[in-house]
Amino acid sequence: MSFAYAQTCASRNHIFLIHGIGGTEKTFGEMDHYLEKVNPCNVATFFNYATGDSSQSTYNFSDSLDGFIQQTLARNSFGPEDRISFIMHSQGGLIGSLWLLNAKVFHPEIYAKVDSFITLSTPFYGSKIARFGRQFFFTTPADLDNPLAPMGRIELQEMSYGSPTIHAIQSNFDNIFQNNHIRFLAIGGVKTISSPVVGEGDTTVTVYSSNPNHYSADLSINGEDKFQRRLFVVPFTTVEATHIPTSLPGIARIDKDCLEKERCDHPTIGHIVNQLKKPGYRPAPQNNGFKKYRLHLYVKNSKNQITAMITKPDGGKVKLFFVEKTDQLMSSFFHDYAANSQPSEMMVEFFMGKKLPKKTKVTVQGGFSTFVTFDLN
Repeated sequence: MSFAYAQTCASRNHIFLIHGIGGTEKTFGEMDHYLEKVNPCNVATFFNYATGDSSQSTYNFSDSLDGFIQQTLARNSFGPEDRISFIMHSQGGLIGSLWLLNAKVFHPEIYAKVDSFITLSTPFYGSKIARFGRQFFFTTPADLDNPLAPMGRIELQEMSYGSPTIHAIQSNFDNIFQNNHIRFLAIGGVKTISSPVVGEGDTTVTVYSSNPNHYSADLSINGEDKFQRRLFVVPFTTVEATHIPTSLPGIARIDKDCLEKERCDHPTIGHIVNQLKKPGYRPAPQNNGFKKYRLHLYVKNSKNQITAMITKPDGGKVKLFFVEKTDQLMSSFFHDYAANSQPSEMMVEFFMGKKLPKKTKVTVQGGFSTFVTFDLN
């Protein structure tokens, strides 16, 4: 069906739909058919990868996506005026982000054709499902796999708060999200009740994680500290939806009745259609008074035990211990609720037995993550 449209379209938009951890193409329901219905020059294709394979990582899936894109474009007779777009649910957005990072260097001719990059509840900065998944499916030693697990061990480790993969995506934020031609849109889900009691998110991914915009501080013992506010770089909005369908629509699932109606009332699809067809589309940001934030702390190049003392905006103190993630990277983190949705400052002090010569103020804000990386070299 899509090939027939190629004969009448001056240019086509080849849209890759990428599901999340433990998912399949069924995650999207009828989204492929709906996108081709609203615009016959859209060519929608699912990318299925080996989620659940505990030997595979998002980097492996990104490599598989690279080959899949090249094969698909060749099969669909990719034309000189054609474009490429991505719609990604959950972990799919991490896979797409890593692909962008590599394609920019290794496939600049394909990278130059990327138009829209749309994420739906992507846990850019971690998800509580990772902890639950590890506790439920992987209580056995690391060398023993669980053949019944729909999620792979490495996948879950990567989506854990403070993981090296999360640190790598945040550290490469500018290389992924700042360019002159790709139009980004991140959409987060919010359940009907959003309060400090039940949280702010889609039951699986919080708002501050599905929002790639963030604050960061890069610190060193002797060098100059670097603070950045990467706010509103990636257009971000929220919709009333959950990670998968519940009493609310699933943020990525388009049901069959949308193919039969004159207008689909799914909360996400209007943003997606407008993003694909309107070059200047930028939805109004939906803050909704979010108060929940997360602070990620990383220490590089230390083999000694590190702790950090956090003085919160309300004066309360939190002591954090660091866990080694790799030979040269340790991490710690915590989340809390701010008094309101405005930016506020907190003090971070590092200790290695005694206090280290590093004490700094960092910004936190409801609906955002903050990253502090302290390099001891």
